[in-house]
Amino acid sequence: MNQVLFKKFYDETIEPIAINVYNNNTADIRYRENLDGVYEEYLNQIALFRLLLKNISGNSQTFTEEQKNTILLDRHKVSSCITNAIIRSRVITSKTIQDDEQNKYNLVESSRMNEHVAVLCGVSCLLQFMAEETDELIIENGIVRLNFPETNNDSRPHYLNSLVRGLYYTNIISNINPLMLAHVFFFIEKYHKQSVELQKLRDMQSP
Repeated sequence: MNQVLFKKFYDETIEPIAINVYNNNTADIRYRENLDGVYEEYLNQIALFRLLLKNISGNSQTFTEEQKNTILLDRHKVSSCITNAIIRSRVITSKTIQDDEQNKYNLVESSRMNEHVAVLCGVSCLLQFMAEETDELIIENGIVRLNFPETNNDSRPHYLNSLVRGLYYTNIISNINPLMLAHVFFFIEKYHKQSVELQKLRDMQSP
């Protein structure tokens, strides 16, 4: 995703989601427009992924320097990079904690709203890729949605909420592994497609 496309995604997806989360939460937080910061962190995440792919190959000669800088990433990795970029650049901050390096740990602890925004944006990115090549998306009242797995926690039945919490605590304890997050997006897509196919079979078998 080049800078022009990223700005379009930021304006049409990241900013509206962030503002919606901001408007539906407490007065102690603020939305901070940060297109340049998020894009810069997105590029960092892309570079990290390319480095990971080189290391996974086990052979430093697998890619030339030019190839390492231009290798395309699939939709799950791009969604992972966007999610990680938003979490790390913090478009939502606390009004009561000074936003500087000295207070970085307190800022990470202040809320899960950045993780919330990040997950919704990552899923939106995945949806946009899927919309280009599949008829398995579900549209309800003009809104495209995915089927997500059910959780085993009655108090937190929504899968995305569990994912947000998982990313939040992972971010506090250590850095979020972008490759593992890409696998999460991969299985979200697989679960959705299989659940849609299963529903089609049920509809065909019903009298």
